[in-house]
Order: sequence, then structure tokens, then C-alpha cells
Amino acid sequence: MRTDSEGRFALRTILPAPYPQGGPPPHVHMHVPPDSPNDLTIMLDVGQPIDRGHIAKMARTWVCRVRVEDELAICDTEITAQ
Repeated sequence: MRTDSEGRFALRTILPAPYPQGGPPPHVHMHVPPDSPNDLTIMLDVGQPIDRGHIAKMARTWVCRVRVEDELAICDTEITAQ
């Protein structure tokens, strides 16, 4: 991915399926910057219960509320990363 002049980017992907035995909500992992050994995680709030207290303790993790527009699941979030 590349950012625009203001550091914004768009990611288009499928909505991840939940784990068979439960676990965290659907989420996406990225490496920012790409060569970073640490990943950045965006938890997708699709309306199921989310333990926000637990997620708040996780490094480099954001929660993003998902909305549906024209049959597409859309999540907008602002991330600040080094």
C-alpha cells in the first residue's frame, strides 16, 4: 500500500470470518512500516460483543465500527503509527 500526501490509504479486503471456536472479533493485521517486525491490528466491530478493556491493553490495536453502504462493509478509522 502507498499513502497519499497526507498519509491516508485505503485497503479493500473481504470481511474476515470468525474463528470456529470463538475468539477475537474479525480483524486485519498489517505491518506499518512494511519492514516492521510488529504488526498493527484493526478489530472490526460488526455488532458482536467486544471486550474493549482487553483490546485497550493490546499494543498497536484499534477498533473500527463497520457500517454497510450499497452492500459493502465499510470501516473508517484514523491510525497514528511511527
